[in-house]
Amino acid sequence: MNYRMNVRLLSVLALLLGTLQLMPLFYAWYAKLSLWPWQLSLMISMGGGGIGLLLTRGAASALCPRDGFFVTTAGWSLAIVLGAIPYVASHELGWAAAIFESSSGFTTTGSSILPHPEGLPASLQLWRSQTQWVGGMGMLLLTIAILPFLGVGGMQLMKAEVPGPSKERLTPRLMTTARVLWGFYLGLTVLAGLAYYFAGLSPFDALNHAFTTVATGGFSTKDQSFLAFSPAAQWWCILFMALAGTNFLLHYRLVMHRDLSIFKDDELRLYLAIMLGVGGAVALLLMHDMQMDAMHALRESLFQTVSLMTTTGFASTDWEQWPALPIFLLFLLMGVGGMAGSTSGGPKVVRVAVVMKLLSMVTRRLVQPNRVVVLQLGHRAVTTAVVEGCVGLLVATVILVVVSGCLLHLLGMDLTSALSAALTCVANVGPGYGSVGAMDNFSQVSELGKLLLAFDMLAGRLEIFTVLMLFTPGFWRR
Repeated sequence: MNYRMNVRLLSVLALLLGTLQLMPLFYAWYAKLSLWPWQLSLMISMGGGGIGLLLTRGAASALCPRDGFFVTTAGWSLAIVLGAIPYVASHELGWAAAIFESSSGFTTTGSSILPHPEGLPASLQLWRSQTQWVGGMGMLLLTIAILPFLGVGGMQLMKAEVPGPSKERLTPRLMTTARVLWGFYLGLTVLAGLAYYFAGLSPFDALNHAFTTVATGGFSTKDQSFLAFSPAAQWWCILFMALAGTNFLLHYRLVMHRDLSIFKDDELRLYLAIMLGVGGAVALLLMHDMQMDAMHALRESLFQTVSLMTTTGFASTDWEQWPALPIFLLFLLMGVGGMAGSTSGGPKVVRVAVVMKLLSMVTRRLVQPNRVVVLQLGHRAVTTAVVEGCVGLLVATVILVVVSGCLLHLLGMDLTSALSAALTCVANVGPGYGSVGAMDNFSQVSELGKLLLAFDMLAGRLEIFTVLMLFTPGFWRR
């Protein structure tokens, strides 16, 4: 591997993170809050990044796939550690809790250690939301935009991080692709912020929730999440969560090329069918079991359905108080996730579609052993490598959830809450069930448990194998 160039790339990332902290620094100055946490964090990020660049001048620019996987995992880990410094320097959190909160931010999980986020200094609330906005599209794309200036191509990094079983470029050049994606991401954020503002949120709350909605992150400045806001704001949130959970390639095709054929996309159709189907079913159950009126039931059911399926994690009510069947349906969505190429976490709808088609194909072969069956998705044959990748990731997800849940149980959590916490962190959803439910938090988790869940969030965000690969001896052999 090209270690000198890897260090150089990580140094650039540290400088970028330092630059991003200028916004909360200026806000702290404007609001007459303590500047020390931001000054210290900037000194460490900018100083460390600058020293790294000086020491790696003249590094060879060639990268191999292993470099891509290493830089991706190391880069996210570095961001999490540097992002935790303001929490610790402000004396709001200890290191384990700060690593958990920072991991939840950059991985857009939305699980929180804070019982009362409203009690945080406003500058820290802004940084908390900002980490999710940066992590939503992935620091990868931000880095790709400056790679040509370092003489390094970005395709190795793209292979390591872009979500989904297959990659598709918007434009022939990767740098241009990054700019286009960030343009759409920024535009969607501005629209969400304006919608929230006109729905009654303060400018500060509108900005923070725009950051965390489009990132499908779920951090809120309010203890009660979206329960603190108007029904109009909740409807806007439903819309923007659904858009953020949609493949950004489809946004590009629709807006730039007026390509209406995107509505024939198999993954988009399944994404909408699951979302609307479960949302409608939950609404009917709420009307029947809890005697809600139709519009109230529809808003509550769609909000929770879209929030959990897109792995955003906002809540507009304490849905743990609902009957068992609606809760069960919502939990199933945690194992689905949004579309590939979106900011959502989770296994992704396309993988679920591939596995469902695989099960159908195996069943047909059992009935007709001599029949030749080709697995297709969108009238295109799915390669064996893609199928193996989909099945492998789902199996690895289940194993990681079970192992992590058992370890958390040994560390003192009840089994239901432990498995729920592991699932919601690996799937980057946010809220779980039991002691880590929609209106609860993770503050009661032990110090080791917090670090374990931070690892789960990182592994889930990078789709497990990118992280696990670094623990195999073969990865480090020349």
